[in-house]
Amino acid sequence: KSQTKNPSMKSSFLSEKYSDVTFKVGDESIPAHKVILGMCSKYFDELFSKNQSNVIEINDAKPEAFKAILEFLYCNEVSLYEELAADLLVLAPRFGLDVLAIGAEDFLTKIISYDNYVRMIEMSERIGSKSLRKKVFAFVIKNMKMISKREDFEELSRPLLMELLDNAVAV
Repeated sequence: KSQTKNPSMKSSFLSEKYSDVTFKVGDESIPAHKVILGMCSKYFDELFSKNQSNVIEINDAKPEAFKAILEFLYCNEVSLYEELAADLLVLAPRFGLDVLAIGAEDFLTKIISYDNYVRMIEMSERIGSKSLRKKVFAFVIKNMKMISKREDFEELSRPLLMELLDNAVAV
């Protein structure tokens, strides 16, 4: 976590005080401040200059992930967990927040383990992250002796096993 941009911006996060825009995300209404978002994000600056509405629907994001985008813009920090990091890896670039996407991928890379490598492979496929997939494969290849003895390894699909073996040979 890094230092906040400005203490008053942090206190404004999710606050209705002086809020002048509401994002409808799923079944939640999330208050925000155009001036803060416009100053912190080119995406929001362009959005607000084109769209004068005070209610904006965000249809392709989970409420928690969108709140994390706002938290990053207001506070310059986000508390990550596996599912949120995966969502942000996809969502952050859409809002021009590549640094957040990189942080989310770094977080996911650091938590790859014997217990979650199968889930991480599936997640990387679901979200279309070739970079994360490559890092999970590297973990599996590095730890192949231990992983190949696990039950979950035996449950991997044949195409996935072939891909892993191809990657192992390429290393």
